[in-house]
Amino acid sequence: MTSEIDIKGAVRAWLQQVGTIAPESRRSFIWDRFPTQPSWRVVRQAVARAAPATARPDLYMTRNPDRLHDRVLLDITGLAAFAQRTAPDDLRTQDIVAREFEQFCLAPAPVSEDWVLLEASFPRGTRIPIGDYVLQTFTESELRQLQALPSVDDLPFHSSFPADVLAGAAFLRRPDAERKPLKGARLSLAMRSRPELLHWQPLLILMLWSSELTRMQASYEVEPGRRVSLDHGAPGIETHAAATDDDVMIEYEVHEEGFYEVVLEDQERFAAFCDWADNRIRKVQTKGGKRSRRLSRSAQHLVRAMHRTYTGEYVPEEEIEEVLLHYVIAIEALMADEDNLDLSRKVQIRAATLWRTDRTRQVVADTLKKAYNARSKYVHGDEIGEKPKDKVDLTVLRHVAFQSLLRWLIIATSEDNIVDVPKVLDGATLSDAIRHNNVIKPIDAFYASTPPAWRPTDTPDAETEGETLSLTERRPRPRPSLSSGWGPSAAES
Repeated sequence: MTSEIDIKGAVRAWLQQVGTIAPESRRSFIWDRFPTQPSWRVVRQAVARAAPATARPDLYMTRNPDRLHDRVLLDITGLAAFAQRTAPDDLRTQDIVAREFEQFCLAPAPVSEDWVLLEASFPRGTRIPIGDYVLQTFTESELRQLQALPSVDDLPFHSSFPADVLAGAAFLRRPDAERKPLKGARLSLAMRSRPELLHWQPLLILMLWSSELTRMQASYEVEPGRRVSLDHGAPGIETHAAATDDDVMIEYEVHEEGFYEVVLEDQERFAAFCDWADNRIRKVQTKGGKRSRRLSRSAQHLVRAMHRTYTGEYVPEEEIEEVLLHYVIAIEALMADEDNLDLSRKVQIRAATLWRTDRTRQVVADTLKKAYNARSKYVHGDEIGEKPKDKVDLTVLRHVAFQSLLRWLIIATSEDNIVDVPKVLDGATLSDAIRHNNVIKPIDAFYASTPPAWRPTDTPDAETEGETLSLTERRPRPRPSLSSGWGPSAAES
């Protein structure tokens, strides 16, 4: 597209005219005065010639596609907000904004995207496909370019997307070609009390890689080069203080990344694991029938539970019972069969059979027995036991739940058709051959080829029968001292 009338010059002239009006008078007449000004009509003419509706339908009204949409040009771009505070002598800034507005109008129409801000740390320049998503980090300049006017950084909507603070943060992004660019208010009839479930698949894959927790801090509607809009949540931002060389204390903001980290030397292995996990999940979704629904249900309960767990291990008191139920349901969804008789006992035995060592299997079975007892008490209105012998360690239960899903996925997709995992596990309790060929062998092959950072002690190269039960991971990040219950107990240390 080329501009026969100079959009930049027209906008600059309009900003000069607006700048002559008293600032306190500008706030009240955006919609009754701005669009009727002769200088704004010149801007509209320039835009209409340079960006016709055939090229930029997002700039035109839906019901009258030949008429430019003033709300888009003034409000969504942020041009009106800038015009409200500009001064007649602010020529340099006006020139920059006018040029950016022209570039916005001449650019191709954007494709709407979903962006998910993660509580996690990844190297600069990360760009890793995870199914329909791309996990990516961005520079401050790249984040600013998502807005129509990158140089204007004090607009109201920038507080939810501070490019300087979120530079280097990890995002999951996914295109949504069916969602049209915003022109006015958008009415959504969907109730999003659990927005993390909209993105459960990549979030689950991230959680299967590491024993550390990650979560969705915020989600955005992004139209690259046009606008960024907060959809849910808020970015985790902390204020820090530091002393300068002159001993002057200054405050600055940083993005809260949590403890989940993928370092540069692990990126290739991380990408391979994500590709493996996504392909295996899709295989179940394509061929699994009811097993596909069981996997989705289990995964969604795990994602809901992890979004109610903080600093890796802390669960607020009012969330404990709900989180416990999520973990039990997640495991039961994978281990149950069509016969619900004696279900809790069968789930305990089947889940325990996924592990190699007797000691680990006993811990898994005991943990699930306590979890089922706690669920039963909760359902019947009784108090969940606080005695050591009755208390459920949610961190251990979380580890069991996520590892059960990973191992279920390995076995379920180990053949051309989706394997009936509960049936295989029942056979493995009676036959060493079935256990070796259908359980241990595929799990060992997985850890030999595409292992995650999370390597429980019962996996090859980490297995030590006499070793204290723990989860080992390379380069664990420092964290607050919280009792996990999965590592050495007080008696063992």
